[in-house]
Amino acid sequence: MCARLRSCSNGPTSCVRCSSPERSATNGRVSAVFLGCYLYYHAFYASTPFSGEGSAPSLYYSILVSHVLLALPTAPLAVTTAVLGLKGRFEESKKRDDHRLKDATYTVSELAGDRITTREASALPSLNERLRDDYIADCQRGLDRWNQIIKKHEIDQELRLPHRGFHRAIGLCAELKVSPDGRVLSEAEWDAKKHEWLPTEADAQYILSLMQPVTQTGRFANWIAPPARGVNGRPIDFEYVRLA
Repeated sequence: MCARLRSCSNGPTSCVRCSSPERSATNGRVSAVFLGCYLYYHAFYASTPFSGEGSAPSLYYSILVSHVLLALPTAPLAVTTAVLGLKGRFEESKKRDDHRLKDATYTVSELAGDRITTREASALPSLNERLRDDYIADCQRGLDRWNQIIKKHEIDQELRLPHRGFHRAIGLCAELKVSPDGRVLSEAEWDAKKHEWLPTEADAQYILSLMQPVTQTGRFANWIAPPARGVNGRPIDFEYVRLA
């Protein structure tokens, strides 16, 4: 299996959904603006009583009360999520330690000559390593599911994650040239092999050549698997929109 298909642009430990930090920051700003507007409105404007008649008030207040009751657990859950995020403890409730990590240790990577080895280090300053391991394990579970599908269709291929040090831009291996199987390479060895492992400019141009728009009714771009049926069970070539 070509290593290009087995690796992200910065290896499995640095391809952490590149847009997620920006998306999280945007979500945080939007939430902050909403909260500010909400508090400003209720601080300077009087509440508007519900003026419905008949059965409307009963329906309204039943929805309002249930909404309030269901919203109450959000506060502690939000605080818990924020604390776990700040601590870098993914799924902390599943970890079998004292959650203080005063005397705990964790296995971390280190460079010994031209080899990447491991050693035991204090667990508290090793939270990033623990979080990286959790992410790699999550990626591996996804690959395992894909490999089961590949095997089911009797295809002689297997998807594998590259070594955590492969094509790293930060951390221990940032200055190293590491192969997908974890060997520390010389600059010459890396230059001779990197195009077998990483996408080239020709690969990028080929991908761009595939991404061509298709506008004909009933036809699909070649990177999209045609659905079995259209929306609401309509035929694939159903004319959903009629342009004048």
